[in-house]
Amino acid sequence: MKYCIHCGTQLSDDAAFCTQCGKPTAVNNNGGPQYYAQNVQTAQQDNYEALKIAINVFLIIACVVMGIATLGIGLSWCLPMTFRIRERMRANVPVGMALKVCTLIFVNSVAGILLLVLDDGS
Repeated sequence: MKYCIHCGTQLSDDAAFCTQCGKPTAVNNNGGPQYYAQNVQTAQQDNYEALKIAINVFLIIACVVMGIATLGIGLSWCLPMTFRIRERMRANVPVGMALKVCTLIFVNSVAGILLLVLDDGS
């Protein structure tokens, strides 16, 4: 007999899933907990990269709109903030909370909200 590595329930030797908690009992590449954890980590990394792309797109749109709407005057604060954020995200360095809030207020509210949602360790 073997035991579930998640809840400790006694299982038959050929059980692939726990009868108590329903989680996989095998630790292999065919669907065990280790495989599940790797899939979750890959999905989280994909979501993180997609979020970074969305932030970059909204920052670029904001710079274009700001340049047209203010005849280029608004670019004096929009471009430096955009370049700083893009530089930090490319280097996988956390973007500071102050820069996130300033982006929310002064550059683009959507990009600012996405930055605040971004879990980059700041």
